[in-house]
Amino acid sequence: MSEQKANVGTLTAQDIMTPNAYSVTTDQTIESIMKDLIDKKISGAPVVDKSKNVISVISEADLMKFAAAGGLKRTVSEFLDKLSSSEKVLKVEKKDLFKNIFKHFLLNPVRRVIVVDSSDKLQGIISRRDILKAFLMFEEAKEGEASNEKSD
Repeated sequence: MSEQKANVGTLTAQDIMTPNAYSVTTDQTIESIMKDLIDKKISGAPVVDKSKNVISVISEADLMKFAAAGGLKRTVSEFLDKLSSSEKVLKVEKKDLFKNIFKHFLLNPVRRVIVVDSSDKLQGIISRRDILKAFLMFEEAKEGEASNEKSD
């Protein structure tokens, strides 16, 4: 971590996000998404249109409900009305500060925040795990600075 990023409050979404995040399209089956989430060891993913615009998020809980409704072979498009609308999905942009993103996690019962550009196109994802990693990176940077000062 560079010196200018040594303060966790100055980190941005771009610094902590997972770029090229797995996303789901509306033509995917519930079964294929379940398999992907299990294989990738993740709990949910953004739903995007053909242009990569974020239209919703799908979670393990959603998939369980859809499976119970006999929907394993059905597609996401058949359940879109049961998912959060794009306006309700928590989204940030790459330039947004860590402290503001962290507040989203504290104030909302979410596991992930979606990173988009100004056109609402998917750029990445920030999970709770990414937040934890940011705190650890900051602590390691502090410890590194402290040991550098002692050796000077």
